[in-house]
Amino acid sequence: MRIINKSNDIFRSYPVLTVLLLTVLVGAGCAGKSEPGPEVGPPVRAESSGVAESAPQPTTPPQVEPPAEPQQQAKPRTAKTSPPAARPPAAQRMLSHAGRDPGQPQPESGFTLQVPDRVWTGQPFPVAFGASGLQKLAVYWRGKTLTLTPEKDGEACRALLAVPLTEKAASIPLTMNAYWADGKVEEYKTNLAVAKKAYPVQRLKVAQKYVTPPPAVLEKIKRDRAEIRAAISKVTPVRYWSLPMLRPVPGVVTSLYGLRRVFNGEERNPHKGVDFDGKEGDPIAALDRGVVVLVADHYYSGNIVVVDHGLGVYSLYLHLSAFNVKVGQRIERGDTVGFIGSTGRVTGPHLHLSFAVLGEMVNGAACIDM
Repeated sequence: MRIINKSNDIFRSYPVLTVLLLTVLVGAGCAGKSEPGPEVGPPVRAESSGVAESAPQPTTPPQVEPPAEPQQQAKPRTAKTSPPAARPPAAQRMLSHAGRDPGQPQPESGFTLQVPDRVWTGQPFPVAFGASGLQKLAVYWRGKTLTLTPEKDGEACRALLAVPLTEKAASIPLTMNAYWADGKVEEYKTNLAVAKKAYPVQRLKVAQKYVTPPPAVLEKIKRDRAEIRAAISKVTPVRYWSLPMLRPVPGVVTSLYGLRRVFNGEERNPHKGVDFDGKEGDPIAALDRGVVVLVADHYYSGNIVVVDHGLGVYSLYLHLSAFNVKVGQRIERGDTVGFIGSTGRVTGPHLHLSFAVLGEMVNGAACIDM
């Protein structure tokens, strides 16, 4: 209870009344002091219900000397905090950067701007931009440039981008330069937040030959890796793919992308693909249209086929028992590229599917109709 008096003379003029008043207040448990409770650990914060528990009443009210001057308790100061302002969506930030009003419809017919607000390590993601009058779109992402042109006026340009599995940055800048028919060039730019995706650990016990290759094949392994890097590093300026892509085989997934693999107690590189179960000789369908750019026999991957789907997107099919395509061949969505096998460093027949975007091996399952 708080008593506010404009004058302090009342305590000097009426001492008896003051004593009686303070005695009543103490008896009611409102004298402003309380017995300390037992220490039961750190204090716990809770929302106040607005109802105070009543204290036990003393049988004999204690005698309290009236104070010479009443002292008002200082009112506790509560810091006023406001919730942080919500961050505008990425598309709105890009519109603002280009000098456009993100709250109003854009003047161009069929205007499209699609970008995610957050991207994940090891995952691909689509972006789109288009409107009537767009002649060309340049996309800048992690030091790479994609140059896109709409197939017809008003159609949106679409691209796949990705974040590496080992990305450490908290955000990555994305820039799109739009070239319009009237000669105007607009820059759309923002930073995309990067979320760290957690991947499980897989512990396996296998024969040591599957863990440590013999010295005689080290040079071949080096050449194999260089051959794959060269095959997936080119950016064909044509988009053959569409989303979602086709599932290559009906078998269940037996090993996920991103698994941290521990062989016989030794940690190895994370799994950079998706493993599908299947029987020896089962056909493997191409994820989408494209051009075959590599058909080879590698030490780890066994018989491998690599298909270029355009704009830096590639699918890789590993451990095949036999090929059904050749380098330079144009293929359609669903065409058989080869057959499930157990070639390379594996313990049984299955399909290992890898997926590359602008040179980075990422999770292809995110783009497949699973």
